[in-house]
Amino acid sequence: MKVYLSGPITGCDFDAWMCNGWRVKATKLLEGQIEHNKYNRTGIRCYSPLRGKAYLKNVGEVKGEYEGPLTNKHAITMRDRHDCLTCDAMLVYLKGFDRVSIGTMIELGWADAVRKPIVLVMEPGNPHEHVIAGSIPVACVEKLEEGCDVIRRILLP
Repeated sequence: MKVYLSGPITGCDFDAWMCNGWRVKATKLLEGQIEHNKYNRTGIRCYSPLRGKAYLKNVGEVKGEYEGPLTNKHAITMRDRHDCLTCDAMLVYLKGFDRVSIGTMIELGWADAVRKPIVLVMEPGNPHEHVIAGSIPVACVEKLEEGCDVIRRILLP
């Protein structure tokens, strides 16, 4: 089962919690990589839009597109759209962001268009709060662990 990990990237440092840190933790939680986790060998595979892009560690703050086969605007759009359309569920992390991520909102729309279950991690008062964006997710929670738990409950028997 494929879970797409959606959330803002532009303006974040590659290794920071807001960019890649939460994705690493969510992958461990969903794929059962944490010791003593009762969900070991879940069959869930997490797909990050940052996979295959470790070279972005050297750029500092990520700012849009870069030269390269996976980081030009066409490749970013194609792969992210493909992931949104082919995932079994999508986890969207927006907690702590102070401006709206247009790319993340587009991904939310792509996944909703093909009726994928979406779980949103976001605190009250977040700039992403919107009547439409708030009606799309099956659940909106405030903690990453809660979001991962909801995804597991949706996908696992």
